Parts: sequence; structure tokens; C-alpha cells
Amino acid sequence: MPLSLSIRAAVAAASALLLASLLSGCASTVTVQAAPDATDPACAEMLVALRGADELAGRPRHEVSAQSAAAWGDPPIVLRCGVQPPGPTTEPCIQANGIDWVGSVDSATGDARYVTFGRVPAVEIRVPDVGPGELGDVLAQLAPAMAPLKQTGRKCL
Repeated sequence: MPLSLSIRAAVAAASALLLASLLSGCASTVTVQAAPDATDPACAEMLVALRGADELAGRPRHEVSAQSAAAWGDPPIVLRCGVQPPGPTTEPCIQANGIDWVGSVDSATGDARYVTFGRVPAVEIRVPDVGPGELGDVLAQLAPAMAPLKQTGRKCL
């Protein structure tokens, strides 16, 4: 009988260890630097609007280390609210579901960085190695959450 208890105890310990390692793999936190105006109350409202966004462009959502930020996938798409609003610019403008974004895609890396235009506080989105059509999908999915951000009246041309 003691052998039977030892085997059960070993199996239970191994099962607990396996479960703990599987759960820790799901709990990865993406390190993000908070934006300068991350404490703006509109950022909190925007994040509440993002609560249901468990996936973005087919990528699962992760915990983040900073206030007013969100991340999806690996490598992660990173969103930060409270960045400096862009001034007049010649950078390309994309309108997605009524939200203007300005930015660019790095031709060497394929990484995209876009910032809301005409909204305060501004939101930055970084999409690593963005694929064809993926940027438009990401921006369109995020558009409803941008509603709490105050419009300044400025629009992209």
C-alpha cells in the first residue's frame, strides 16, 4: 500500500507542476512604456471600450505592464493612449470607420506606427511586420473604441 500512495503522490505532483507551467505560459505580460498623458480620463474610457477586444487581427490579447495600453499577439501589436497628438504632417493618412490615423510603415522592417489624428488624447498603434491589408483591419477594429477621445475638428486631407 505505501507504494500505491507514493505513486499517486508523484502523479499528483507531476500533474500540478504541468498545470502550473501551462498556466504560466498563458500569463505573459508585454512590457510597454506608458505614454506621457496615459492618466487622461479619456484613455480609461477608451480602454473600457476595448474590453471585449480579446483578439485583434486574429491575435490574442495579452496583459501589459503600463497604464492605458493594450497588446495582442507575438510579436505584439501594441496600443498606447496618451501620446503626443501629431501636428501638421505630410505622413500618409488612413481613415478607418471615421477615425483618422497618420503614420507610416518602415520599408526595411515592415513595422507600422500610426497615431490618431484630430483626437485628444492621441492613441498610437504599432503593428510589427504588418501584412497586406492587415493595417486597415487593425485600424477598423479599433475605431469604435476611439469614440471617447475628444475630436479637435482637424481632419486628414
